[in-house]
Formats: sequence, C-alpha cells, structure tokens
Amino acid sequence: AHTPDQRELEGRVLLKSARQLQKLQEKWDDVTSEELEEALRYNRQIWMMFVDTALENKSPDRSIDLRNNIANLGVFIFNHTL
Repeated sequence: AHTPDQRELEGRVLLKSARQLQKLQEKWDDVTSEELEEALRYNRQIWMMFVDTALENKSPDRSIDLRNNIANLGVFIFNHTL
C-alpha cells in the first residue's frame, strides 16, 4: 500500500480548504453564515496544525526562518478569519 508523505497530505488539505473558500467566493451573495463559518473553521484548524508542528518540529530540515514564517502565516490567518 502506498502511504502519502507528509507534504502530500499538507498539500491536499490546503487545496481542499482553498476549493471551499473559492466556492464561497463564487456564490458570495448566497453564502450562509454557517457555510462561511464552517469553511473558515476548517482553514483555522489546518493552520493550527501547521503552527503546532512548526513550533514543535525542530528538525534540521526545518530552519528557524521557515518555522517562524509558518507561525506568522498562522497568526495572520487566525486574525483575519475570527
């Protein structure tokens, strides 16, 4: 059985979130508050996972700059979607 690597999984969840947000944008005038909150919540959960991983994973292949950039993007997402 083929097991997708971590980056492939991360890419899939980011694409799923992007598709959800794109669909909302395309029908913006008819979006319910529940649909919007669900999509934003999913996106925040993804970024919470990325931020947690960035803060905890201090392996040499993840530089401090990369980890800081991920954390900063997460903070931006949280601030703009809450």
